[in-house]
Amino acid sequence: MRTWLRRRRPAHTAEIVIARYREDVSWARRLPYRVTVYNKGGDWRGGIRLPNVGRESHTYLYHIVTRYERLADATVFLQGDPFPHRPDLREALETLIGTPERLATFCSRTHYAELSAFRITFDGRGGPHHPWLPLAEMYADLFGEVCPPLLVCRANGLFAASRSRIHQRPRTFYVRCCEMLSHDRDPLEGYVFERLWHIIFGET
Repeated sequence: MRTWLRRRRPAHTAEIVIARYREDVSWARRLPYRVTVYNKGGDWRGGIRLPNVGRESHTYLYHIVTRYERLADATVFLQGDPFPHRPDLREALETLIGTPERLATFCSRTHYAELSAFRITFDGRGGPHHPWLPLAEMYADLFGEVCPPLLVCRANGLFAASRSRIHQRPRTFYVRCCEMLSHDRDPLEGYVFERLWHIIFGET
């Protein structure tokens, strides 16, 4: 009698990516996930050092570019102090990826989640909140089409994306995005990316 053994699927992987400047990131030690801290501040020697350019958007894109073939199945992108924008962050992470089943659901069905509690509606200039952004121009440059009259997102650069969703765009796309942010400490483009992540990762 032949006995068939069911081959177990490898567990999905998750990683928390933190873009630090001068924030206290000791809170991350208590997270039950793999954590990578990128450090742009000179007051701490920990983490992976990066030049202080491009705000957190540059950090996120740097991670994608350098880890493109080795990304976790799910990556959560966070600022150094995310709690003003999401006080219940730990609970939100637990709900999203806190068990193998939830992580598997995210990787196979959900694919993208905005974690900020701050929802905004804005036009092609970034108004009414920041009516001086080159948003319409960058939208056309990145996506090859005219920017819609109004867009909606949860701002502040806190989100999660699956590897398969990130891989829907080629590495060269992310390289170009990263280069846009590699020249200035606080570029306007950084604020634009904060409003376009959901489109970059396929949420229209």
